[in-house]
Amino acid sequence: MGFLRYIGIGAYLLITYYLFPQLFILGMLLVVIYIAYRITKKIRYWSIPRGRRIKHGMLKGYMQEKYGKDEGVRCYKETVKELNRKGYR
Repeated sequence: MGFLRYIGIGAYLLITYYLFPQLFILGMLLVVIYIAYRITKKIRYWSIPRGRRIKHGMLKGYMQEKYGKDEGVRCYKETVKELNRKGYR
């Protein structure tokens, strides 16, 4: 998220705190859920060994460039499925 989005969320929370307390509680709940999501995403990333990480964007782009859009997506999915069986994530 960009810096302006954080300012927007802060402004939303500030306005709803004074005008609509129920929406403020809902907004805070969404912020807490988002923070928990980001933390678990980082933990999952750190738990995968460095040599076992798939760079999905690069792999998909390479496959689409080499085989064309439709065939490249099919090859990408098959390759990722095989790599996941071998322990890559």
